[in-house]
Amino acid sequence: MRMPSLSHRRGFARKDPFLALYVPVFIEQVVATLTTMLGTILVSGVGATAVSSVGLVDSINLFIVYTLNAVATAVTVTIAHKIGAKDNRQAGSLAGQSLVFTAEAAIAIGLALALSGRWLLNSLFRGAEAKVLEAAAPYLLISALTLPLQAIYATSAGIMRASGNARTPMLATMLANLVYIGVSSWCIKRLGLGVMGAGIGLAASRLVSCGTVLTILFRGHGGVPIPRLRLRPDLSVLAPMFRIALPVGQDSALFNGGKLVVQVFMSAMGTAAMAANAIANSLFCILELPGVSMAIVCMTMTGQSFGAGDLNDTKRHMRRFMLLSAAVLTVSSALMLPFLRPLIGLYDPNAETAILARRVMLLPMLLVPLLWPPAFVAPYLLRAVGDARFTMRVTLVSMFAVRVGCSWFFGVFLNWGLNGIWVAMVLDWLVRGAFFVPRMLSSAWQRGRAIPVKEDQPAVQPGA
Repeated sequence: MRMPSLSHRRGFARKDPFLALYVPVFIEQVVATLTTMLGTILVSGVGATAVSSVGLVDSINLFIVYTLNAVATAVTVTIAHKIGAKDNRQAGSLAGQSLVFTAEAAIAIGLALALSGRWLLNSLFRGAEAKVLEAAAPYLLISALTLPLQAIYATSAGIMRASGNARTPMLATMLANLVYIGVSSWCIKRLGLGVMGAGIGLAASRLVSCGTVLTILFRGHGGVPIPRLRLRPDLSVLAPMFRIALPVGQDSALFNGGKLVVQVFMSAMGTAAMAANAIANSLFCILELPGVSMAIVCMTMTGQSFGAGDLNDTKRHMRRFMLLSAAVLTVSSALMLPFLRPLIGLYDPNAETAILARRVMLLPMLLVPLLWPPAFVAPYLLRAVGDARFTMRVTLVSMFAVRVGCSWFFGVFLNWGLNGIWVAMVLDWLVRGAFFVPRMLSSAWQRGRAIPVKEDQPAVQPGA
């Protein structure tokens, strides 16, 4: 059985394949981000200590989840390549083996985090107040134990999106986030569980999202046929995925590891600074939603074009996604800027926290349309064509030389506090984009890389 390419699948012939992918991915990201925002608002009603403790745990969560999501990214790219090359059998085998590998790796990491969580919090954030660390410990435990559910969901969603099925992950996310808000609200407001209530809501939502996508995937509606699974991963099948997952995983670990180091600097700046940072991060996630959705979609469409051996179409997709990302982020920033003050007010912060959150948001809001697409969409485009090692090397240099180094220099040495940390973040965007965009526009990503070739056109040598 041969699966038709994205542009010829049923339903896509009648509408723009970009919109068919982008709209559900965007809705999914909006729902997930708004839910996170509402969760932060619910926790903020308990006090600044609760917001700060959730922010500390989330910095650890992001490091681990995004590192594991390297598998989901690699699965999306490699399956998109197989579908573009019309190799449906290999796509299904790769999908099944990826699920097994993800589940086993996430279980091991989750158990290790659960056993070492309290020690990790005390070691990393010794500058934080004792009551903040005490409130963070149970939330981290719940997050660690449910980490496998999140990792399996991310990989399953990557499998579906690679085949053009973005609707199912969207619906699963909507359902899971409704559960999160309902359970968290009940636990926090009715039972008075505070941060623990947010953790219970997180566990419930992860269970629902994972269960939903797995049920649909194994019923044969996920876009690729999943063969019978074996508990022992087949490394020969997983090899193409590992070639992308390893550098992407290192990239993600370096990037989020650097952010974790910055969080350590911030933990010594006081509860007000940590609460302001949590609020600003929550709002910034809304601001960057259109760009994040674009980055997710670009992997499928660019990866399928590359897998089909159509280099002209691949380059056309690259240019198109960069321009579209800048356009949608311009709209997003223009819409949020007039409402920034009331949006911060939704979190019910004290005066010091509100002023600080608004101050640190202004610079990135103004520069996000210009600097964010080169820094974050361009590397996704490079990964879609297999150029993941280059993005990893740039991340290593930029994250630690610019974001971590400048965060310490501006935020700690010059005593700019939280303002200095956000200035360093914008400088990091600038440096990343200065490397990624020239690489994307040149033919350097083709060199030394096996490029699939369409059956009706002559072979093209890499870098020709």
